[in-house]
Amino acid sequence: MHSFPLSGCVTHFDVNFTEQQLRILEEANTKEADFLLNMIQFVNGRGFESYCVLIDSMAVGAIIDETTIKTHRGKVGIETKGEITLGMTVLDTRHHYTWNNLPEVDIAYEADYKKFLDIVMSTVLK
Repeated sequence: MHSFPLSGCVTHFDVNFTEQQLRILEEANTKEADFLLNMIQFVNGRGFESYCVLIDSMAVGAIIDETTIKTHRGKVGIETKGEITLGMTVLDTRHHYTWNNLPEVDIAYEADYKKFLDIVMSTVLK
């Protein structure tokens, strides 16, 4: 049995900038803060939440502070032929008949989003 929740996934962010953080960014009046605010306004204007500007930077946050995420090793592949699953990441969780040709990688299953946002804020406000 796996010791991590299979439904948990760090790409489904449960993080957004707070109103207070947005005010701090506005008051900072730096190029970096202005750039971040512009990105947030862009995604908000299209009906998305502010987490959308952060999705790819979560990997960078994990390199800056490895305690930002928890990982588990697993065999992973990308579906390239399915009609419904085309492009999806597939984790082989079987104990028998596993796909031996898949690479074993570290899979992030939990994230400390507050810590991550603190990293983003401190980096942008330097």
